[in-house]
Amino acid sequence: MSEKLTHPVTSHCWKSDGNLLVVSCYNKILLCNQYGIVLSTDYVDCGSICSLCWSPDSTQVAAVCANGRLMISTLVERSISRRNFHCLITSRKTMTVKDVLNETKENLDFPERIVHVAMEYNHLIVTTCTQCFVYQMPNLNTPQIINLKDTNVFMIILTEKYFAILSISRVDIYTFDCKLVSSPKWPNMQCDIVQKNHISISDHILAVRDQLNDKMIHVFEISPLSTLPTIKHGFGVTDIQLMTTKIQDKRYLALIDLSMNIFIVHIGHKDDAKTYKLGSMFHSMCWNSQTESLAALQYTNLIVWYDPILLLNDQILVRKSLEKSDLSFYGNKLNIELYEDNMVSLINTDGVKIFVQVSPYLEAMKNYIGSNKWMECRTVCRDMKNEAMWALLAGSAVLAKQLDTAEECFLAIGQIERATFIQHIKALIDL
Repeated sequence: MSEKLTHPVTSHCWKSDGNLLVVSCYNKILLCNQYGIVLSTDYVDCGSICSLCWSPDSTQVAAVCANGRLMISTLVERSISRRNFHCLITSRKTMTVKDVLNETKENLDFPERIVHVAMEYNHLIVTTCTQCFVYQMPNLNTPQIINLKDTNVFMIILTEKYFAILSISRVDIYTFDCKLVSSPKWPNMQCDIVQKNHISISDHILAVRDQLNDKMIHVFEISPLSTLPTIKHGFGVTDIQLMTTKIQDKRYLALIDLSMNIFIVHIGHKDDAKTYKLGSMFHSMCWNSQTESLAALQYTNLIVWYDPILLLNDQILVRKSLEKSDLSFYGNKLNIELYEDNMVSLINTDGVKIFVQVSPYLEAMKNYIGSNKWMECRTVCRDMKNEAMWALLAGSAVLAKQLDTAEECFLAIGQIERATFIQHIKALIDL
């Protein structure tokens, strides 16, 4: 809720994704977030403002004034940060890119109004009214340029291999060399009402929630373009996130439904998807592309599952291999923005960013497991004396049939009956 205004509200209009609200009163236009917190105030000399409307790309606002004037306002000072780079749109056609480590600054000028900016995986994507500029960081001198097929762009999403441009009438997926890979289409396709948490892309597949039936999720193979079996859920889906991995056979989707239950969905190539329930009362989540771990918010608690895919084989181990952080000090309305390296970035209702550290040993443990360095894994667990790490190693050791490692792990987490069973198996092998 915002502070009390000095004059009555005469008009308001929501942005299409529901994240911003523009409000007008006498000689004033306010830009608010979805919780009513005022982000910007613009004073104008036009009397009462009768009506407001967002542009199709959600970067401009048109206002009709009582004195007969029509005003067009543009959103500026939008910013995005990834690792050591910070981008800031300073005006309609200019932006600055800062490297905070090297203390360098680049000013970028564009021939047209800047519409959207996205930065991830060492690439910067900027769309203007008719073109898309692709930069490879930190080289900002010679971008590659794409002429947009639909100029009403409202979203850009990136993976390590591709980036997708969502416009009102189409979805186009490109490589970073600006080669068009595919343009998927689905039933009831209404791209202009797709929200950020209703679409997800990985290096191999694209998933999008149906715009009319919120219980259906359409899944596509990106290259070559093919339609995979549709995911049908029992309740309306509010959030979907594909696990980002370089291994093509690892096709997993995390989803949260209207009942605030979180599920892991195993996406098959031809068979119907299989769904496994991970927990209840969750409202925000994010995958980590380096460790394939999953962070989610449960009330005011941040839960990080070290390996949620263990759920497919062992529900006991997946409940033990998690990390829990109490964030009640920061309020009860938090959302996860990013989970990168060993840091989870969250934002509260006031727009304040909060950073929570996850165990720095998790990535090292996953690398050791991927390299079959089981003695190093056991050494890390012995030094840490952490039950979650032992449980993570136990699940991986069982799948890899490393009986000695699995036996030590089960003893460390108190699973005596399983350790005894492994000892029995080893005795049979020695016969």
